[in-house]
Amino acid sequence: MVNDRVVHHFSSLDSTNRYALDLALRGATPGTLILADYQTRGRGRHDRTFCSPPGGLYFSLILQPTLNIGERPLISLAAGIGCCLALEATAPIDVFLKWPNDLFADNRKLGGILVECPAVPASAQNCTVIVGVGINVNSVPEDFPSEIRVTLTTLKTLTGETYDISRLGQAMADEIEQMVNLLIIDRPALLARWQERDYLLGKSVRVRLEERMEDAIGSGLARDGSGSYCLKKLDGTLKKILAGDILLTPENGTLHAFQEGET
Repeated sequence: MVNDRVVHHFSSLDSTNRYALDLALRGATPGTLILADYQTRGRGRHDRTFCSPPGGLYFSLILQPTLNIGERPLISLAAGIGCCLALEATAPIDVFLKWPNDLFADNRKLGGILVECPAVPASAQNCTVIVGVGINVNSVPEDFPSEIRVTLTTLKTLTGETYDISRLGQAMADEIEQMVNLLIIDRPALLARWQERDYLLGKSVRVRLEERMEDAIGSGLARDGSGSYCLKKLDGTLKKILAGDILLTPENGTLHAFQEGET
């Protein structure tokens, strides 16, 4: 926990991650938190748009963990656990993680994570990492475009309550830092905690493999500690994937299209 955390809170930003990257390049203190009530150009994975209406929690956290370049993709998993812990301490809900970067509650998407790193040498240690998070908090599905409403939920929808977004953001930043520290000192323990929240485990999914879409079953994180995800193909073989989009099939009650995120 950073007791004297530097916090920048804006009514509106184009992207909290973009602002955080600029601050990091100017030497911002690790632990600096950037919050925005609204994003005009929220970013998701693969340069997709992350819809960021008022009422959501949108923040980016500047970290400087001691990890080599091959370990940095694991930060997204650590951040996901931290977000779950903060949300469950705030509201009476159970939160799960859809590999690699989405948060789900009541079988709908509640938020997403985008981790970005400025370009650094492959051998660099203590490099700056930006953890961007977008959570649907005091908004309602009607605040979002019609094509994604059925795929998402919000904290207000789940509980009927409204929440202090700034307080939740700072609590989430504290939990993320603790989980990143756990990743550094005890990776197996961190990955075991993620496995407990695996939303895809045992579910029918669809994924693009070798330029074609294939059906499979979610089978958990790879045992090699890389943070890769395993899928059981229809022929019974396991396929380990390092990156990509895993889509739930309609029989799981969730459409293929997701709000991509963050921020």
